[in-house]
Amino acid sequence: MVVLSAAICTKNGKTVVSRQFVPMTRLRIEGLLSAFPKLVGSKSEHTFVETENVRYVYQPMEDLYLLVITNKQSNIMEDLDTLRLLAKLVPLYCRSQTVDAIAEHAFELVFAFDEVISIGYKEYVDLDAVRKYTEMDSHDEKLDKILRANKEDDARAYAIQKEQQLAREREQQPMRGAGGGSGNNFGFSSNSNASRSNNDGYGFGGDESYNDYSSSDRRKDRSSKKKPKKKKKSGAMKGMDMSSSKSNAYVDEPEEPVIRLGERRARKSRAGGGGHVAIEAGETIQVELEEQVSVQFDRDGGLKKMEVSGSVVVVVLDPDHSHIVLQTEGRAKGFKFGLHPKFDKQLWISEHKMGHKSSTIAFPIGAHNRYTVLRYKMGPPYDDESRTPLTVTFWPSEQNGMTVANVEYLNQLEEIELENVVISIRVPGISDPPEINNVDGETNYSSSDGILNWHISSIAPQESGTLEFQVEELETDDFYPLQISFDSKSTLGGVSVTGVYDVNTGQQYEFESSKAMIASKYTVE
Repeated sequence: MVVLSAAICTKNGKTVVSRQFVPMTRLRIEGLLSAFPKLVGSKSEHTFVETENVRYVYQPMEDLYLLVITNKQSNIMEDLDTLRLLAKLVPLYCRSQTVDAIAEHAFELVFAFDEVISIGYKEYVDLDAVRKYTEMDSHDEKLDKILRANKEDDARAYAIQKEQQLAREREQQPMRGAGGGSGNNFGFSSNSNASRSNNDGYGFGGDESYNDYSSSDRRKDRSSKKKPKKKKKSGAMKGMDMSSSKSNAYVDEPEEPVIRLGERRARKSRAGGGGHVAIEAGETIQVELEEQVSVQFDRDGGLKKMEVSGSVVVVVLDPDHSHIVLQTEGRAKGFKFGLHPKFDKQLWISEHKMGHKSSTIAFPIGAHNRYTVLRYKMGPPYDDESRTPLTVTFWPSEQNGMTVANVEYLNQLEEIELENVVISIRVPGISDPPEINNVDGETNYSSSDGILNWHISSIAPQESGTLEFQVEELETDDFYPLQISFDSKSTLGGVSVTGVYDVNTGQQYEFESSKAMIASKYTVE
């Protein structure tokens, strides 16, 4: 089978959109398409027509034709199968089957045709695979965004806490130099103010003697500055002397810089230690718990497949905190946990701690070194519906020439809240948007994709909700599969890291921790 071109044209042979899969000139494809309407009889019962060189396999679409042009040696059954799949793609990307609608979404159709046919040969894909490939939906990207949002929330909370701490320290410090004008600093400030006042024509209370004094002082200052320069002595250059008695009275010893969250910088302590490096421990150790859930329901609500996998990833940014052990707690029943081969399994079993077998082994350093220390997955039974975080029931029915659909969700978990829940329902080939009769949450309809999205910001444990809408009469198969996506800051595996300690000294370090569970593939088919 070699497909030369897949095209949509009018009944007069005018090309609306055409995609060639073999090298062809524009004149040839336009000639083939313009000759097609003349070959199709008005009362023909066939869906294909042949010439000396090519075969046209076509399907009428209102005032248009969808056709596949192949060579005569191709398999007619495969050609018809390809045509049926392309016919399903058109209402998926175009709201109506008109010239304007198809021309508006021409690029989307071309991209979809490319997923079905490659170099003239049909790919073994279905409608869901084509939609997934064209949408380029990345679950890893969603997970990364969730983790990034959690880190930003932690950073904002830390910044607020640090700001409040600094404000309290400033309130407790006594006001320095507030008791009166002592020292050269106050005299310098007064002379400057007096000089500025004289130049502007304004005095302090009209005191002329003060202005005269300032003027004479300025002349003396200018004459006193004209002194011969001293020759530099040979030898090592000296740095700036900060101990001069003429320094500003309001300036004290420089305070040590505040290391804010995210800067991850080390600073040497000036008091006592000399070479000791003091680093904010909470910025140098990061623990990320990532979990993905994959569930597949059948149309009757039964569970066909369920998979849960997770991992614990540690990032260490400071070499001084690389010899550590992690204290954990909580392991859900029915899950299998696998520890890193370099870690001490007896320590993990007896004390629920994760650490290397030898205390001399250090964690890799750097943000790019994401060290996976623990992996886990859900064990059998895999068909227990009570273990699924969210169940979705879909009931379509025909009423007065319309299709009325009722959708219901239920969070079966007792302690985990689900967030950013989206239930996507296919409603292809309709001219008017779905009419919403009742909804818990919000809905939006994408006419280009032919999908009704039901958005629920959060679902509390044991909480349920319903949606009822009606559309033009559709077949039951048109609604499936339903796609569900959500995330949560809790995990089904139940494991969490409660502390990070130095292997040799037992000192406890602060660390950043984040959890994320996402629905990687959650469908009702």
